[in-house]
Amino acid sequence: MLDQLGFDYDVFISYSSHDKEWVRGDLLKGIEKVGLRAFIDFRDFKRGAPSIKECERGVANCRKTLLVLTPEYIKSEWCEIENIMVQTLSPANRDLRLIPLLKTQCEKPLRIGALTHVDFTNGADLDLAWHQLLTALDARPERPAEKAIPTDIQAELHRAKSFTEADKYSEAIPILEKALTAADGSGHTVARVKVRLSLAHALYEAREDYWGAERQFRDALVLVPIENLDLKHSVLHGLGDMPLFSGRLDEAKATIHAALGVAKLSGKADDLAGSLISLSLLERALGFHDSAIAKLDEAVHLLLQQALSLAEDEKKRHAHMLAVCYINKALLCRDTGDLDEALAFYGKVEEQHRISGDKLDAGKALLFCGEVHCANADWEKGFDCFRRALESFKEAANPLWGARALERISRLYATHERWEEALHAMLGAAAGAEESGHLREQVHFFC
Repeated sequence: MLDQLGFDYDVFISYSSHDKEWVRGDLLKGIEKVGLRAFIDFRDFKRGAPSIKECERGVANCRKTLLVLTPEYIKSEWCEIENIMVQTLSPANRDLRLIPLLKTQCEKPLRIGALTHVDFTNGADLDLAWHQLLTALDARPERPAEKAIPTDIQAELHRAKSFTEADKYSEAIPILEKALTAADGSGHTVARVKVRLSLAHALYEAREDYWGAERQFRDALVLVPIENLDLKHSVLHGLGDMPLFSGRLDEAKATIHAALGVAKLSGKADDLAGSLISLSLLERALGFHDSAIAKLDEAVHLLLQQALSLAEDEKKRHAHMLAVCYINKALLCRDTGDLDEALAFYGKVEEQHRISGDKLDAGKALLFCGEVHCANADWEKGFDCFRRALESFKEAANPLWGARALERISRLYATHERWEEALHAMLGAAAGAEESGHLREQVHFFC
């Protein structure tokens, strides 16, 4: 029977005859055990039909094609033909019909190497590999259908999102606080979690209210349904960042590793990259420079692989995550005194911010760039970066970061003994800190 998309089978298994014992045994049995319909040569090819025609039929009539990668597979001319067929159907693999499975380490062709593979090599975590493979084949056990979030709460979440997407987190906070009361009253678990997640992010971005944000993340973690891996990762990821940013590294370490474990189970590249970024920040804070770079490189590699199959509406978030990777690589370069390399990475950050449209993060990156220019005694470029950062923070309606830009401008004026302008800028910084409710920073600016 054809499925709803018109395919006769779920997966066509493309492999080398050298690997037939494992493929026809362990792999095929594991796939069919969960109810998937596999198409494989020794059983499903029509007798007497040309092999190339049967390969074409397999690719065309299966939802997915699984390539079992080994050195023998790469050398096989028939496997080369199957590759070309699949690539012709979906050149950028945008519909994710092509799944590489690495059974033995080998030199992968460029078009295959650019795709994320499932690792079945010796020494790999096979439980994780099977989970990722069956998830990619859409054999994930279905959860009971969740009740839709009540319309009034969903409307408030959308309204708050319109502000947070414009980096106007302060304006989203009262909307989300109102939605939180409604969500708790509704008893809808997912609504209660999602509102807390949004409120936690808004509290951190608007005021750097670590404790307020952490409280919302912890409340959400208690509520999140255990089988909802996506939501669980979002909560753990946010929760791990709060002690990390506030200097409680031991607490951060346990939570970040828990988030990483959930990301590996879900198999989502975005989640895995996000956890690797947090882990890199932790390694940097602990002084493990090389390990921090390695984690960021791994995150960048995942994100660049994912870029081949992104839908248009996913590109902004993807660009935001790449920008975070590059700015952290720039910070690591600055730590080691390599200022030219730091500025080179800043150029990549700026390119990604043009795609993402993130005014708040773009302003933060400009502050970093200005500091690097000032460290090189290039005062004019430094001042220009600080001025542009201030404009970005004004557009983002974020008075706290606007205050920080004014502080840097004030110190630059003071360096050149322009005292009146320095005083005016620092008073503006204190006013911005007061407006944001960050009284400790206000006192710092007054001092």
